[in-house]
Amino acid sequence: MCRLVPVIAWLVCGCGDGSEPAGAEASAGAEQAASKPTTSEPGPLPAPFEATFSLRVRIPLSAIAAQIDAQLPAHEAKGMEPLTREGQSPALEASYDIWRDPVTLRYADDALHVDVPVRYAARFNARVKSPFGGWLNIAKDEPWGTKKAPQRITLRVHTRVKLNARWELKLRSGIDAPEHGPPPDGKLCTGGSFKLCVAKSSVAPEVRQRLDAEIMPRMKQALGEVDQRLQGAVAIRSRLEQAWQALAQPRRLGDGDRWVVFEPRQVGLVLYQDGDALVVEPVVSARVSYYEGQPQVPATPPFPDRSPLSDLPGERVPLPAELIPPELRPWLQLLSP
Repeated sequence: MCRLVPVIAWLVCGCGDGSEPAGAEASAGAEQAASKPTTSEPGPLPAPFEATFSLRVRIPLSAIAAQIDAQLPAHEAKGMEPLTREGQSPALEASYDIWRDPVTLRYADDALHVDVPVRYAARFNARVKSPFGGWLNIAKDEPWGTKKAPQRITLRVHTRVKLNARWELKLRSGIDAPEHGPPPDGKLCTGGSFKLCVAKSSVAPEVRQRLDAEIMPRMKQALGEVDQRLQGAVAIRSRLEQAWQALAQPRRLGDGDRWVVFEPRQVGLVLYQDGDALVVEPVVSARVSYYEGQPQVPATPPFPDRSPLSDLPGERVPLPAELIPPELRPWLQLLSP
């Protein structure tokens, strides 16, 4: 699961779509730079200014859930196997089929919370010890849920997503104990003149324990492997460093010979849920300067550690579209709805 994390990596590189920026109104310098002259003679260059810029990219939670859903097995079957210890009464053996419904997802408290609804149908054999010695069969190929009326389990997975000050991704996934629906109604009884009945609800703990023992270890192992693989594969810092260098390159304004230089200084990140979407909002403090003629490329400061938002000066304003590097625009178009 968790293809969300590469998506987040692209987002923190790309940092928005540029078409509908969010936050406060742009500063006077940014507005002046974005306006088009109405005469053949351009007006005076805007004065340099410093600001803290932000962009919001909304990712529908349904799109994230679909990516996770695609990675989980849709069906699993198991042949007849013992469910109880040798000599235990009632003695049970069962076979089962498991189907998974589409997952649902939400983001809260720095974690993805994924519900995995599971349906299953089983058939089992059961016998009990007779008061007179020996064993009595009480079920043969007895249904425990069917495809039309299945039993249900809900698995709840929590993946905590953390970026430390060095922009290193840390993932830790956990899974709650399965939540089982009510067991089937009815009883299991012996035939013949001697009647001995056992309520299906009384054998439910053994059935559930067996299913949990099959599902949970594999799920926990898979979650650990995914966490480790993604932590090594998603190179967030190197991607951000590339974006940092791209932002600092001079860009021409319009068709004339006027240029703008964006000098980034600090960067932070906000990640939160807004309605039915996950919002990724990079925040960058920078100085913006304007030039007649192509300027000499200034030395770009080293890519900084992640700054707390409280350390970024002033209010956030939208990053003007002309400051977004062309090489980042395909990412923004891909990721923004």
